[in-house]
Amino acid sequence: MTAALLLTSSFLIQDIIIGGGSAGCAIAARLSENPGVSVLLIEAGSNLPSEPRVNIPALFPETQKTSMDWDYTTSRQIETRNRPHYWPRGRVLGGSSSINAMLWVRGSKDDFNVWEKDYGCEGWGWDDLLPLFKRIEKVEIPKDEIDAEYHGFDGPVRVTRTTANDPCVWNYLWVRSCEALGVGCGPRGEVDPSKGFTNGVGPGGDYNGKSSFTAGIFMSSVADGVRQHTGRVYINPVIDPKLHTYRPNLTLLSDTMVTSIKAVFDPISGKHRATGVECVSVDSNGKPLPRIKPTVFMCKKEVVLSAGAINSPQVLMLSGIGPRDELQRHGINVINNLPGVGSNLHDHLIVQVGNIDLSKQTYLKTPGAIVQGVYKYATTKTGLLTTAGPEATAFFCTPSYLAKHASTRVATPPPNIQFHTLPFTVEGRQQDVMVTTDIEPIPLDHVSLDDLPLEKGTIPSKPLSTNFDGALQAKLNAVPGGIHLFMTLVTLVKPLSRGRVTLRSANPFDHPVIDPNYFGNPADVTYLVEGSEVARKVHMNMSKLAEKEPRVTPFGSEIYNRGVIAELRRVAYKRTGKVFPDHVLADTKAYAEESVRRSAITLYHPVGTCRMGPEDQVSTVVSSKDLKVLGFTNLRVADASIMPEVTSGNTNAPSIVIGERCADLIKAGWK
Repeated sequence: MTAALLLTSSFLIQDIIIGGGSAGCAIAARLSENPGVSVLLIEAGSNLPSEPRVNIPALFPETQKTSMDWDYTTSRQIETRNRPHYWPRGRVLGGSSSINAMLWVRGSKDDFNVWEKDYGCEGWGWDDLLPLFKRIEKVEIPKDEIDAEYHGFDGPVRVTRTTANDPCVWNYLWVRSCEALGVGCGPRGEVDPSKGFTNGVGPGGDYNGKSSFTAGIFMSSVADGVRQHTGRVYINPVIDPKLHTYRPNLTLLSDTMVTSIKAVFDPISGKHRATGVECVSVDSNGKPLPRIKPTVFMCKKEVVLSAGAINSPQVLMLSGIGPRDELQRHGINVINNLPGVGSNLHDHLIVQVGNIDLSKQTYLKTPGAIVQGVYKYATTKTGLLTTAGPEATAFFCTPSYLAKHASTRVATPPPNIQFHTLPFTVEGRQQDVMVTTDIEPIPLDHVSLDDLPLEKGTIPSKPLSTNFDGALQAKLNAVPGGIHLFMTLVTLVKPLSRGRVTLRSANPFDHPVIDPNYFGNPADVTYLVEGSEVARKVHMNMSKLAEKEPRVTPFGSEIYNRGVIAELRRVAYKRTGKVFPDHVLADTKAYAEESVRRSAITLYHPVGTCRMGPEDQVSTVVSSKDLKVLGFTNLRVADASIMPEVTSGNTNAPSIVIGERCADLIKAGWK
């Protein structure tokens, strides 16, 4: 429905939901279950139920930097060697659930117990949220492979095994290797004999079950070869008049961008009341349509802001709700001074550990595999196009993280590292998989090489240059094509660094300033270094296991960050007069830390910018009791922005549960 048609109709809106993403779709669907409640869902992007780049799992990278993506870029990050970072966020019905990798991860039960006990978010503990996780799931995995009592089987989101149709041999060897080393078997590596393989086969443990400290094959929100995004499973079945599930009381207004929330002061309650929203119709690229005036929609009851960790704080600030100094800097009238709006921004970072796969089992992107995969998908909806790439995972705590949390108030801290496996093929001449774009060549004369074993160096027959060569370092970012790799993505799921989102201007079409402050806390570098060391051990053990596996051969060499290796070789020669092999330089602390800083990239999980908590805390934006914005009677926020601390895993499933919880809170007020 268009804005013009909605305005000329007799449609009377009770509740307005801003943002049709992971949480917003769930809220709109649950509220509209009551036929007496009129709901308007406003989405900035389009509803694209037949878009192949959305529906076919392997095509998810093709959604990036398109009209389906907000296409954000962070400010340059000093601690990642002055790099800006690309942040894709979904601008389409389903939000980021329509453009993500579909990995179905709840997080650790301890994540939610920390929310409740450490952050004072009563009602958000594991026991409170487990019924909601079960409500949203329709798990289609054999019950003897999972902790069935922890799962749901009748919900809207169909959940399957990622590799059910076309597994890569290496993924199973990887899970076996993790278990053999105690990785993912407990917070301190303790092995649970009730989990794991029987005679060396099987999918591993259920990280969404009794404990997330598990190594196993990913679950994913994919069924019959098709992405199960929230637009597909919550909204489209109930807005199509041709279907028996149609609800005339739910209206989707797509291609419409909310520019501000309207509010008035209520002298009786002493708080503000949201009266509606101002919005603008936009084209497929998100630009305002010419000669179309802004539209204001009024509501009787609730306004729920569910626009995500970037857009939700932006909409609040544009509406006069946020830090006073920030609003006044842009000439915005201050309705409610809330210092916490836009702060507490944090995100999951990844670095890669990769080895050359001499067996060429990395089926992704090879021409023959693509042809075969397209045919198999077209005829049976199976094969490699049904997976987004990452296929196995493990969760564990690193030593320094465990030491830091020795006195935590929860029984065990949540995992701080998650692994994702990725079979991968480098085509043509691309960026080194260990180096992202826009790297500035940086000399490393300042680093310590005290742990360099001098006896492993040799004196060259001819003197080498000791001058820094930035052009040479830049050239090392390109690698020959045709290399088959098996990679483990080492993910920091409990970062300590915090950044913020601020306004670029008072123009709602200007992207906000995003500063995640990556590695602002140096402990985050340490955690990733420790996680990378574990990943290398897992790969070495996999190579040993491969000796007894006829379908593969042991790994080839590890892929190093060649720019860092070359620069450390220069510095080492300058200090010692000796030249050291790559693997020796790669074993130094200087290499480990510098490669992390240069290669770390986002896993696309920003959270925290409208943090929930007790009402008496200055950092709180929404009350954890009812998700209402402080100082308002009927304005709520429900999406990943309310997380006080990010969950230890992919964030789509928890975001949907936040939407379900918000709907329950609103419904409770109907009684």
